[in-house]
Amino acid sequence: MRTLFLGICCCMVTACSSTEQRTYDLYLENHTQRELTFGLVKNGPPPEYSWDAPEDIEYGGHSGDATWGIVVKPGEIGHLTLPGRFGSRTNAVLRVYANKRLVDELVAVMSTDPYQIRQLVEPGKRTVLIEDPGSGLLAKWVKPARPAPP
Repeated sequence: MRTLFLGICCCMVTACSSTEQRTYDLYLENHTQRELTFGLVKNGPPPEYSWDAPEDIEYGGHSGDATWGIVVKPGEIGHLTLPGRFGSRTNAVLRVYANKRLVDELVAVMSTDPYQIRQLVEPGKRTVLIEDPGSGLLAKWVKPARPAPP
C-alpha cells in the first residue's frame, strides 16, 4: 500500500512539473495614429526572464527608466519571436499598450483601460492588426498570418 501511495505521488509530481517548449512568432500591424508598445507574457509557470511582465520587472526592482516590449510606430509592423517553456495550464498573453511607455507607466495602466489589450495567443506564426475606432484599441487576428514586407 505504501509503495502504491509513493508511486501515485511521484506520478503527480512528474505531471505537475512537466513543461513543453513553444515558440510564438508574432507580427503586429499598427493601424492607429499613435505608437504602440507590445509584448508577450505568460500567465503561469515556469518563470522565464524573457517572458517577464512589466509588473514583474517593477517588483524585481528594475523599474525607473526600464523599458518593456517593442514599440511600433503608426503604419508600421512590429515582429517578435519568443520561445519558452510552458506548464500544461500556462498560456501566452499578448499585451498591447497605446503609446511608448516606461515600465512604471505600463504597470499603472489598469487592465480595464480601453487603450490596452490583453489576449491569449496560440503558438506558431500569428498576425494581429491593431486599430483605434475612437473608443479604445481593437485587435483583429489575420488568417493566415502574414510576414512583414521586406
